[in-house]
Amino acid sequence: MKHANGKKQPNQPQKKQTVFTALLDKPTRENSSGFAFSFATMFMLGLSLLVSFILAVSGFDSKKYGMPDWYLYLSFALTPIALLLATFWYFHRTKKSVAQTIKAQKCHWKYYFIALALQIGLFSVSFLNTFFADFLVRLGYKQPDVPIPSLDGFGIVGVLLVVALLPAIFEEIIFRGIVLDGAYAYGTAGAALLCGGLFALFHQNPVQTIYQFCWGAAFALMAIRAGSVFPTMLAHFVNNAVIIILQKYGVENIPTPVFIPVIIVSGLCLLGSLAYLIFVDKNHLPEEEGTPEQKKTSRGVFILGTAIGILICFASWGSALYMGFVGTGA
Repeated sequence: MKHANGKKQPNQPQKKQTVFTALLDKPTRENSSGFAFSFATMFMLGLSLLVSFILAVSGFDSKKYGMPDWYLYLSFALTPIALLLATFWYFHRTKKSVAQTIKAQKCHWKYYFIALALQIGLFSVSFLNTFFADFLVRLGYKQPDVPIPSLDGFGIVGVLLVVALLPAIFEEIIFRGIVLDGAYAYGTAGAALLCGGLFALFHQNPVQTIYQFCWGAAFALMAIRAGSVFPTMLAHFVNNAVIIILQKYGVENIPTPVFIPVIIVSGLCLLGSLAYLIFVDKNHLPEEEGTPEQKKTSRGVFILGTAIGILICFASWGSALYMGFVGTGA
């Protein structure tokens, strides 16, 4: 650099960027994605408190009046609304298009079949919840019921929309689109595991934590290999829809003669789909450029951005676990 008189001026030393300065600096994929997760949890908590306040002021008491369908629909709609608000905030901050965020480019048709096979395979993992729930029950835990709106008549259409479709769309956009994009600094395996952990925490359900972690990590890997969230979005909807349809027709327990072949097929689907995604398909997240120090900063920025959301989710998760034990004595 030169002065006005033509003499060279020594280069000014650049100020070293720390995790905290990078967090509050211009929008990046790391800080924007991390904040999106935290905002999603804050919006969800804020909406729940707002609705509870409005209902309390209006005199509505679910213990006294029960849970009518409009109340259940509203309860299920709060999470997709919170995720939608966080998504809009992310678009506004990063100036990215929807297509860029959800990786809307065409992916090979095979990934839709692999995603469905993976979802069938994860059915076998869901039994970990049963074992974990039985363990908690022995300790005095009471698993709360999760009522859904009436499935009679055309009610199933509304339930499939609010309980199955909307969560599948917005959870995939947030976790396998936005959050996964910000976790790229951890590499393919690290990002998949991290997204699985955040996905499980976000649901704040102690009994389902193990299954949701496995599901979230497997779906993150699926989205990385496919380069799109559409295959996981389809599989997510199918999972939710099957649960609802089984509940409509009163199918709660699978007879043993049917259960054994079902679990075998499920296990084979899981092993086959994971083997392909891990050992055959080599699509991966873009390699991060920069020095080891810059990469370390990127990882720290993402985690710090998610910190508020993680704290809220941990508090809610712990509260749900505690109330499960306390409620048994009520």
